[in-house]
Amino acid sequence: MQLIARMAILAFVFTIPWENMIVIPGFGTISKLTGIVAFSLGFVAFLLQPQLRNFKAFHVLFLSFVMYSAISYVWTVDNELSLDRIRSNFQLVLFVWLIWQFLETERHVLQAIQFYVLGSVVGAVATLVAYLAGVQSSYMRYSAEGFDPNELSVFLAIAIPMAWYLSMRHQTVWLVWLNRLLIAALLIAILLTGSRTGLVVACVGITFILITMSRGSTGAKISVGLLLIVGAIALPQVIPESTWARLATLEEELASGTLNNRTNIWSAGLSIWLNNLAFGVGAGAFRTATHINHGFVAAPHNTFLSILVELGAVGFMLFGAIMYVVWKKISEMPYLERWLYLSTCIILMLGLFTLTWETKKPLWLLGSLILCHAMALVEPYTQLPDEKSDISVSETPSRLLQLKNKHNLLSSKPRQLYFADAKKSKL
Repeated sequence: MQLIARMAILAFVFTIPWENMIVIPGFGTISKLTGIVAFSLGFVAFLLQPQLRNFKAFHVLFLSFVMYSAISYVWTVDNELSLDRIRSNFQLVLFVWLIWQFLETERHVLQAIQFYVLGSVVGAVATLVAYLAGVQSSYMRYSAEGFDPNELSVFLAIAIPMAWYLSMRHQTVWLVWLNRLLIAALLIAILLTGSRTGLVVACVGITFILITMSRGSTGAKISVGLLLIVGAIALPQVIPESTWARLATLEEELASGTLNNRTNIWSAGLSIWLNNLAFGVGAGAFRTATHINHGFVAAPHNTFLSILVELGAVGFMLFGAIMYVVWKKISEMPYLERWLYLSTCIILMLGLFTLTWETKKPLWLLGSLILCHAMALVEPYTQLPDEKSDISVSETPSRLLQLKNKHNLLSSKPRQLYFADAKKSKL
């Protein structure tokens, strides 16, 4: 039953990057359906084997953040919107618990990362299909059905460093090259969205590839070279001139523009916060607050500002504490994993500056995966009996990558056995 529940969770993760493409009338997105199935099977598996994993600081802070959001219902300026936010937050609690409870090993985490990448490709392919069919989401901009181009570009950009990381961790040749090829599809789709945010975050993903390329195989270095050459030749032919023209306005927009009126909304939001410094206007009530104070209704288009205005300094500090705990876990990881999650977090943080994502699954999925991966990588080594080995705990996973052992890293072999293999090779 544990295996069945875990497969349902992987299916859930797979649908997250393209959830808006299929919306069931009167019910919700496809990811809501797969999420309900995953939780139902996970709950049954837990009842059959009731061994609750110990919660970490991340979970305590996240639950405190959710509870504080619920308490803000007492002073909210819009009861209905706050109630909707409380429901969404409760669903996120179940989501975070599922990931933590059932993704216990590195193998499980790598599988979840792979399924997210494959799900992102669904959104990328749908964007390419829309482009070929001439279906625009807005003037000369393309995206998968149901998605805002800016939001989709961040979904896809997160998958770029993930795909490259998997290509360096897989031992199966076809999986290695599949993930390398998927990067090209993701980059093309991001450019087709015409999102300036997407362009910036895609560059972060490419930077991760360049930084870690020296630790890759000869095939990895060749693939990067081919990607750059083919991209330089093909992209100008594939991407419309109007898209290049829009992307070229990034510097001008940052220097003197309003980022599509976002800066005006942010200014209004800050003025509201100054009048509600400590506790905010209530969870989910940003739109109503701008209407009451400034006469217009607008989404915050900035996750940090949204939390600051709605939950005040208290809620913002709780959110900041969660981010700090995640950062600490990243800093404890080996070289390759540290750069993977650093780049994905930078992509996510840049996205949060222009998107309202405090209730979006990718934010809490990434935080949960970082925690699960850190626990799988760090904790087993601290429990090994032989502490006199000249292979240090911090460098072991990187050393294992250099050894090029024959085992598939997505097999069921525990990471402790890789450690043992590394010691034997060293001796």
